Amino acid sequence: MAALTGEFRARFQSDLGFRIGGRIATRRVDVGDVVSAGDVLATVDTQEQLADVTAAKAALRSAEASREQASANVKRIERLVSTQSAC
Repeated sequence: MAALTGEFRARFQSDLGFRIGGRIATRRVDVGDVVSAGDVLATVDTQEQLADVTAAKAALRSAEASREQASANVKRIERLVSTQSAC
């Protein structure tokens, strides 16, 4: 008697998934269910997307503050140059 090792795989595999990260909140279909185009198969928990929005807003505020600081620096340098104080 021979012993062999290996693994079982499905004959057909599809590399499908959500375009966004997160946990699945609900699954509305089961294996073998017939679905049509446009059917909702699952929903994703919104916590990760809300965290992404919060991080994007913080990055925006940081960029705006940097822009304001750069603008203030430009005005200061322009005044120094106009009075020839920068030489």
